Amino acid sequence: MLDQFFGTGNLGRLVRFQFTATEPSSGLRFALDQVTRLLTFPPGREVGFLGVVGTGPVVPWMAIVLLAATVVAWKKGWHDQLQLALVAWLSIVVTGLAISGIKGIPFQYVFRWSWAMVLVIWIACVWVGASLLLELAPVRRWFTAGASLVLAGLLGALLIFGVSFRTVQGWDEQLRLYEPLMQPTLDVLQEAPKPVMVVTHLNMADGTVANELIARSDELGLDLRRTPDLSFIFGSERSIDPANAKSELVLVTRGEFERYRNDPRFALVAHFDPFTAEERSEYDALFARYWGQKVDTTADPDLQRFLQLAENPEEIWVYYADTPPVAAN
Repeated sequence: MLDQFFGTGNLGRLVRFQFTATEPSSGLRFALDQVTRLLTFPPGREVGFLGVVGTGPVVPWMAIVLLAATVVAWKKGWHDQLQLALVAWLSIVVTGLAISGIKGIPFQYVFRWSWAMVLVIWIACVWVGASLLLELAPVRRWFTAGASLVLAGLLGALLIFGVSFRTVQGWDEQLRLYEPLMQPTLDVLQEAPKPVMVVTHLNMADGTVANELIARSDELGLDLRRTPDLSFIFGSERSIDPANAKSELVLVTRGEFERYRNDPRFALVAHFDPFTAEERSEYDALFARYWGQKVDTTADPDLQRFLQLAENPEEIWVYYADTPPVAAN
């Protein structure tokens, strides 16, 4: 645990980033937006990261219910229920402060833990509600049987419908779209000097393709490794210092490809564009027009078209250099 927080572990890197990063924090305004969306009904509606969710807070219905439950528990003298309700209020405060202090881009996975706050609030409210019902004699008589039926129904529903793998399936679908990049890149890597350092920039779609290439390379006995800054994710055996790499593979999206296209060290291995030439021209024009602007999404058909096109996967270029990274030269 100490090594995780203060050594080379991923938690230690996160802690150091929090204290040393120069990026501004997400702020209380963003935290209010996210917390109220977790407390609305149904919870979690449109929770996202800065720049996507900017429509302001919504009505926190579960906070209102929790307030009523707190008052009832206090009036009734139910100390256990009151203590849990107070813990729930404290969790709201802690969650809001924690989200407001996130530095860098506050992607949703950074505060996925905030669903624990939602769970505590629901348990507190349900406990007070059940305690009220148990004060009625007919309910007391049938409560155990009713609760058992509800629990059996929930367990049965879980068994019938199972666990949702929609997120995982979504990544598989994206990988299938990027399949045209795989074989040309693997053909080049067969003859590449090893080990090969794999470089990505956004670590989103490009990172997904890089990880798939590494997985397939393992099956072929090829030595591909990520950059040292990602060792806290992939481990020291899956990463490499540039000084020890013999060649370099780079996966880039539109924001970085010019840098490598103009570098004589690199040769283009593969390129994937989800658009036709006409769609690419249309998307680039709409991107220049709408990116970063807050406009009404319902009144502008061109904006609707832009959002539709933006749902497509990212354009990716794969570049290769058969020489060590520049930092090692």
